[in-house]
Amino acid sequence: MKQKKSNYFLIIFFFLFSCNLDIRQLPSPIQNSEIVNKETKIILYIRTFQIENNLINEIQPAWKYTFTSYLKHDNFIFNNIKFSDLNDENKDFYEIDILMKPNANEVRNYWLSLPVIFPFTGYWPIHYRELEYSIDIHYSVYKNHNLIYAENIFEKDNLIIYFYGLIRTQKFENLIEDTNLRAINSCVKSISSFLSQL
Repeated sequence: MKQKKSNYFLIIFFFLFSCNLDIRQLPSPIQNSEIVNKETKIILYIRTFQIENNLINEIQPAWKYTFTSYLKHDNFIFNNIKFSDLNDENKDFYEIDILMKPNANEVRNYWLSLPVIFPFTGYWPIHYRELEYSIDIHYSVYKNHNLIYAENIFEKDNLIIYFYGLIRTQKFENLIEDTNLRAINSCVKSISSFLSQL
């Protein structure tokens, strides 16, 4: 009997606390076709790409790939800028450093979810859950190692769910992905606007 009761509480504990949000949501990368031998006056080298959030450090390469795909898809950049993996000291080149700071603040009210446990119904609908998500992108542009421009891009959104908030995590994850997409597009537009003036 004790074993059965113990299993019962393990199932409840798992149900209440396993529905965590996955904040590692990023937009799908864009497939770009490279122009061979295009005339370019700007050579751009992404020197550093860093994410300040321990929860998503392991997907930093995917973030960089996705961000770069949006950067290369921009019309001006696509037609006028050549990306280099290694900076060439003999050429007039530009470097860019990108620092991303995603932040997710989640609020849950477990008291409203208590009827799931006692009496155990399994379908109690009221589960208050709130997410506030923001992302700050700071980029710096250098010419021959000298800083010439820097800017911050900030996007923020929030969502509150009162019903079935424990299991409707997809809505929160979509919000994170949409916010990231807006931040990437704003940042790419800003970078493109600056480079077009050079």
